[in-house]
Amino acid sequence: MKLYPALIPNISRDAITRLLEKNPASEEGQTYITIEDQNKIPEAEKDVGAVIRSYLEVDREIQEEAQRTLKSKGLEYKELGAIKRGVAQRRNHPMGDDAIDFLVNQVIEALYASNNIDEIWAEDHELRRQVVLVFRNYLTVDEEVDKEARRRIKNLQEGTLDWEVAYDEQVSRIKRVKGLIK
Repeated sequence: MKLYPALIPNISRDAITRLLEKNPASEEGQTYITIEDQNKIPEAEKDVGAVIRSYLEVDREIQEEAQRTLKSKGLEYKELGAIKRGVAQRRNHPMGDDAIDFLVNQVIEALYASNNIDEIWAEDHELRRQVVLVFRNYLTVDEEVDKEARRRIKNLQEGTLDWEVAYDEQVSRIKRVKGLIK
């Protein structure tokens, strides 16, 4: 799972927008949430964004700690993933597939705690379903970048040094164009 910090405003906006839509499960045609003052919508989006930023900050700290551990113990780079998982487990920080469930639950808690949300009409499982759909939209970004990069270098033989170099260049270029990296 890879969430890019540059996408946080989009994810937050889409989550709030989706929750402001009419809930088809509601017999009265009620929305999932209500925000009476339209000026509070950007603030509600910031509440959602804060949850994601917090998660990514802890994730970054874990990555740095794992890299320091790798270096200090003189281990090979291939051990980084296992070290990172150990650090994350010690810090009780979900990763991989568990991260989405964790983030979605944190977003829902933030909605309940937010002073910018006037009313939550939907049940938690309905909120969860909508927020998961938003996250899943943004988790396919790496797959899309990979497909586009491969399409651009289809004239090269995969597995060759030229292909590897061209692939890395294309991935970086596409990510910069999409605003995923600087």
